[in-house]
Amino acid sequence: MELAGEHASATETLGRGRGGCNVVRTVAKRVLEQCQGQDPILSVYVDADRTRKSPKETLIDLKNQARAAREQSSPLGEEGWKKLEGVFDSLALRLEGFAGEGVPRGVALFASPRSGVLETVDLPSSPKPSVDLRGEPRILPLLEALCPYRDSWILVLDRQQSTFYRTHGERLTLQWEMGEELPRKVRDAGYQGGEERRLERRVDETLQRHLRSVAARLRELNDQRPAERAWVQVHRDLAEETLRALGSIPSLPARWLQGCREGTHRGELLEEARTEALRCFFEEGEELVSRILEESSAGGTATLGLRSVLAASNQGAVHQLVLEEQEVRNGKRCPACGALGLDETECPLCGTFMQEEADLWEVLARRVLERDGEVLVLGRPSALRDHDGLGARLRFAL
Repeated sequence: MELAGEHASATETLGRGRGGCNVVRTVAKRVLEQCQGQDPILSVYVDADRTRKSPKETLIDLKNQARAAREQSSPLGEEGWKKLEGVFDSLALRLEGFAGEGVPRGVALFASPRSGVLETVDLPSSPKPSVDLRGEPRILPLLEALCPYRDSWILVLDRQQSTFYRTHGERLTLQWEMGEELPRKVRDAGYQGGEERRLERRVDETLQRHLRSVAARLRELNDQRPAERAWVQVHRDLAEETLRALGSIPSLPARWLQGCREGTHRGELLEEARTEALRCFFEEGEELVSRILEESSAGGTATLGLRSVLAASNQGAVHQLVLEEQEVRNGKRCPACGALGLDETECPLCGTFMQEEADLWEVLARRVLERDGEVLVLGRPSALRDHDGLGARLRFAL
């Protein structure tokens, strides 16, 4: 049995999706759309990180996950399990085929007993292995794996050519090559006569033209398919001028990959970009949490704590939900209007008797995504720890 549903890396999913910059939201919403109307949904997260475990260990883990899925699928009967068993068999074949550069660190798979595989996504980081068969897809592990990595351009400016790659952390995809030779600065050896100064000016003018051409081409490519960041590998002597030229694209912040030298292997280039992405994610997460704390204390468009965030979500006010880590928390959900709560007996919106909800954070995350909001999972402790581990930026003040 082949994987009959959709399969893609995160970057590829963005490419055939709605476009725009937020790859995390695009991928997550695509999963929700593919799973809509399918009940139950099998959510499988596989740790396929070859830097920490062998292919054999990965396949052993997958067999254990298949056993867990069979136990959970007992109410479906033997016929229902056969469909899901084929999903695991095909996934095992696919994991065996992982080889070479850009192997994903993990895989997320969503399937149903009726339709087979609905969606698979290659992940740039390894998730905690899990199997869940429930009425809706389990989305938080997907978000945590994708959040640190933005859809990005990687520019490699070597002596002979300039190369444009695309990545979301799991592999490099070649997009464009410019064969024009990259000029190098004339080093000052002390006294310069008129001819030396003219030569230096010609080289500098040629270099500036080349960098403007690189920036113009990147702008064209990014207009066709927007990304959120650009990483640049270039000789140290040219780093400042290259970043200045790319600064003409205000919607695309560029950073220099200091750890890479000319001729760096693609795999090493990707690892350097991943390391820098994690560092940026930490810095941006700290800044976002600080902004939420400040705006909330000032009574602005932000709120803190589970009860307050649930109230804001029920009013459609959550623009950006920030969670420290994945947590399973019990709560309440209204069967009539879908409002969420903690311990309420009656729905705060329509008065209907509230029902138990076993995984409140999952439902909250899906609700925010379905209303075109964003969900960010930090994957670490933060200043939100004193506020139930979550906060939100709002569309309007409450």
